Amino acid sequence: MSNLTTTHEKVTFLKGIFGSGRLMNDGINFHVRCPSCGKGNKKKFVIRLDNDLCHCFVCGLKSKNLVPILKKYADPSDLQKYVNDFYKGEMAAGELESESETLRLPEKFRLLSTCLSDDDPDIKSVINYVFSRGITVRDMWYYKIGVTTVGGDRRRAIIPSFDTEGKLNFYTGRDIDGDRFPRYLNSAVDKKLIVFNEINIDWTDELTIVEGPFDLMKCNDNATCLLGSGLARDSLLFNRIVENKTPVVLALDSDMKNKAMSLAKRLHEFDIHVRVLKTDGFEDVGEMSKKEFLERKDSASPWLPFDNLKFKISNLATGSII
Repeated sequence: MSNLTTTHEKVTFLKGIFGSGRLMNDGINFHVRCPSCGKGNKKKFVIRLDNDLCHCFVCGLKSKNLVPILKKYADPSDLQKYVNDFYKGEMAAGELESESETLRLPEKFRLLSTCLSDDDPDIKSVINYVFSRGITVRDMWYYKIGVTTVGGDRRRAIIPSFDTEGKLNFYTGRDIDGDRFPRYLNSAVDKKLIVFNEINIDWTDELTIVEGPFDLMKCNDNATCLLGSGLARDSLLFNRIVENKTPVVLALDSDMKNKAMSLAKRLHEFDIHVRVLKTDGFEDVGEMSKKEFLERKDSASPWLPFDNLKFKISNLATGSII
């Protein structure tokens, strides 16, 4: 395990996890927004840079080091970097073991579809937010959208994922207020090792791939999402597609056309039939109605290598020489 080199490096690392922060004049106490309660822009979660004691003055979240905090609120790679570069203590046996074996939904998780008449203001706010996104009660049941009134997942729409055997393999909680960091609070699971809601997928049928969980609720049922992690060749999703020769429809955000072309090219190299759905006029699939999505899906054209060249030409700056 390497030693901490500079305060600047550690502060940079922490900002990458918690967002902007404020280092006090003592050079020791670093204030960031709490990953659990995230009260507005107030930086009430304090981390001592010398020994990593941390505490939130609002919700009481605290720990003797950042290991349990990062296990719950950060990616596994961030946790590993913290242990390798900054942590000075001794790791208990199995402390870094993947949580996928014991992954559980947030405390007091309830299916949103069973709470439609609940009077709790937080639950009502989540229901109103979900309805405002054009999501139906049928969608709530199908995607098992949930809610809790305690902890860091309070006032978040919680969307779980299950593997082919029906075992929980991931969940994400979407902030409904728009003022908390991070906007999506994910379980500490390596996204490359799961297929989001594989339990719903028929690999013999054309598979729709979108960016995030809320996009899924506007498309056809045989679909999954990238969770923002891309589609690496060593990911489980990529290997499932190649193994089953599953045809694919890429329906990525409108500002991700370059990513869509790159993914289409990669899949085509493995003889996968790919179609690219145009999302022009919408920020993402989640903004579409289901009718609009299905119409665009029906008209999506097969991707061919020449499409990549056409895309590059169309993005050349005026006056560029080919």
